[in-house]
Amino acid sequence: MAQNPVFDRGVQAYKAGDYLAAVAAFDEVYRTNPQPVVLRNRGLSYFKAKDYRRAIVDFEALSKQTQLADDLVMYGNALDNGGRYPEAIAVYQRAAALPPGELSAWTEMGKAHFRAGQFSLAADAHAKAAIAKPADPTVQLSLGDALYKAGRYPEALTAYRAATRLQPSNSAGWRMIGNTQLKLNDRAGALESFDRALAIEPGNYDNNIAKGVQLYNSKDYAGAAIYYRRATQAQPKMATAHAYLGDALRLNKDLAGARQAYEAALALDAKQTLALKGLIPILIQTGDPAAARRRIDQLQPLDAEAAARYRAMLL
Repeated sequence: MAQNPVFDRGVQAYKAGDYLAAVAAFDEVYRTNPQPVVLRNRGLSYFKAKDYRRAIVDFEALSKQTQLADDLVMYGNALDNGGRYPEAIAVYQRAAALPPGELSAWTEMGKAHFRAGQFSLAADAHAKAAIAKPADPTVQLSLGDALYKAGRYPEALTAYRAATRLQPSNSAGWRMIGNTQLKLNDRAGALESFDRALAIEPGNYDNNIAKGVQLYNSKDYAGAAIYYRRATQAQPKMATAHAYLGDALRLNKDLAGARQAYEAALALDAKQTLALKGLIPILIQTGDPAAARRRIDQLQPLDAEAAARYRAMLL
């Protein structure tokens, strides 16, 4: 195929990110030269163009012509992205039986189980990927995430620690160690882990939220506000961070700052219930009943019981 100018045009279009042009070129070649390599490249081009239906058709046909683990993994990926998780998992299982497909097949199978909400099965698949490649921190991190979601916290902690041993600069690993330690009631250990994550990536949104939540739950509202504010600076359009900041400031008796944070959250997401429930009492307390009524009306379709309670406070 290297001497076929149309095939070469498809390859160049694929490399340039023009996947529809690549599809057109490979389709032209395939009509007269239906080799597996052409089918594979057309399927990949459909996949990159997010036309998973056609990608599935090509990879299914390819799976009947070749016995390559990578081809089956690509077929599974197309099924997975098309939302056909059980079929994807079955294809990944076929790929795992064909070396050297073990690592990619088990990893992708784990992701498919995870997206389907089957967290223990995801953990089992990622554990097999970890056996295939024990020195890969990403595999250990995925294993930890699946175990964490499955509620298997001691095992998750072991996987996250393995990830950070392999890659000490992995801030996500340290953050998830902290989250897992909280689940295991090790608050002192969690604080230390969150500090490790922040030392690696001080501007990371998730790291600052995690540290803020830990301080908030410890009733250190002033400290929590510091990290929530950093989170809003890292991701200014995340309404939840602004709402969290509002809560921390309100409990630290900074009503003006809390009102500003809640209003920032609601400007980003008018249905941010946490911000509404924090802001309305402040508006009532500071003598702004008209604004309180407007916000109560906004809360009504989201939480009618809370809205009625706040209306009673205005009477």
